[in-house]
Amino acid sequence: MMGLRLYQRKARAFALFVCGLLCACCIATCARAEGPKASLPDATPSDRFAGGRNPGNLERREGAAKRRQKTNLKQFRNGDGSVVLTNIPTKYSRRKGFVEVSLHYNPVVVAPKYRKLHSATEYSSGSIGDLVRQYAKMYAIDENLVFAVIRAESNFDPYAVSPAGARGLMQLMPETAAEMGVNDIFDPAQNIAGGTQYLAKMLNLFGNDVELALAAYNAGPNAVKDHGGIPPYAETQQYVRNVCQSAGHIRKHGYTPVYHVASAKPKADKLPAPKKACYMVYFRSGYTQPVDKVSDEDPYYFLQYNKQTFLIRKENVEKILAPDQTIMSKVP
Repeated sequence: MMGLRLYQRKARAFALFVCGLLCACCIATCARAEGPKASLPDATPSDRFAGGRNPGNLERREGAAKRRQKTNLKQFRNGDGSVVLTNIPTKYSRRKGFVEVSLHYNPVVVAPKYRKLHSATEYSSGSIGDLVRQYAKMYAIDENLVFAVIRAESNFDPYAVSPAGARGLMQLMPETAAEMGVNDIFDPAQNIAGGTQYLAKMLNLFGNDVELALAAYNAGPNAVKDHGGIPPYAETQQYVRNVCQSAGHIRKHGYTPVYHVASAKPKADKLPAPKKACYMVYFRSGYTQPVDKVSDEDPYYFLQYNKQTFLIRKENVEKILAPDQTIMSKVP
């Protein structure tokens, strides 16, 4: 009799163990099937931005600062397709299975009905909304986030130009636009296509983390990597906070963009006067861009400006003038 009761207790314990194991498997399977999400917070606590994403990790930030002095940001792809963003390229350049890659952009594609338009004045608030939804779907990102970025970048003025040289609705930089085959950076359709693709690339680079992607959109992926999170720049921290809050509000309450052309279309080479002597890059598209430093990394140029680093193929550059206006480089 005692043996029977012992057997029954063991049988019940085993059954409970099996049930628990099955439940755990089901939960894990559901989590894998759901995949990562780029959630948009309705509000972001202000203390998140006090000193970067990891403000208390002084050792990590000091190490990042030292690495930043030594090298530019590099990308390496592993054999499984995953991409590593690093300031220590020697860590991966000799490691088996890792290959250095550049951030690759696809040529923008504009629908025929928008290719027929010849001026930003021919667009409307409705067509801008349609374009945002179209490209958000194409690049698999939240349309509310795209609306919020445009609102923060240009307030829906297609001819906006920043002191750093960013242009249009989503404030594309000429070098990024050139890599995407954008021939008119002030054209709303091309600009939204290019800006949405760039935002999607930043989300991919930073593991679908919306805040890090926005910080990279504003300050460049190099700055995000160097600081181990959101850089401690007041402008960038405020930018991330504003866009996250705006995206959450738009998602909750809806939004109709108010598109407006505030001025005449700027000339391709029109830029606010730089505050200091800079190199000037002339792109084959006709646009210009001031930069602080130029590095020749054949077949690319690394361009550094305002703490941002850009990679541009030489074939997209017409010439580069040094601060003394001598021709530093000219591509035949």
